[in-house]
Amino acid sequence: MVREINEGILIWCLPAAIALHNLEEAIWLPGWTQKTTVRWGKTVRCRSFRFAVSVLTSMAFLAAAWVQARGFGSMGHYVLASYALGQGLNIFFPHLVAAVVTRSYAPGLATGVLFVLPSGSAFLVHGLTEGWLRFGRLMAVAGIFIPLMFLSIGLLFRLGRLFNAGGFSARRRKR
Repeated sequence: MVREINEGILIWCLPAAIALHNLEEAIWLPGWTQKTTVRWGKTVRCRSFRFAVSVLTSMAFLAAAWVQARGFGSMGHYVLASYALGQGLNIFFPHLVAAVVTRSYAPGLATGVLFVLPSGSAFLVHGLTEGWLRFGRLMAVAGIFIPLMFLSIGLLFRLGRLFNAGGFSARRRKR
């Protein structure tokens, strides 16, 4: 039996799932990076990380608003679908890989598997089966969007450190 999908709900489930996922990470990931025996690089600072995930979460909601305003098949739809694909990949790397390598729970894995993966998959499958997303165009947009999202993380960490350290106000006082 095929059930009709409420497309409005489908649009907003993904950013809601991303928000839950990022909330889990914001709460537990900074502490986990300090305690884990396997080093993935630098430890994550609470404030800069929380700033970064707040911006990335906001971007997911903005993309959903874009889809809501312009409809399925719009560029906003491709951007949110690319976000879904990127977040789905994020579940496997680094979360699943980190959990296996460290033999500990990697924060974000549960919300990724329980919320992000199902909502992202439903969003992608619905768009592709209804013909609103073309696979080739999705891969082209995702091929640009996902690396840009990945690269933005370092920039967002730096901006978070700058804002949280009072960088702008401290520079004004020194002059």
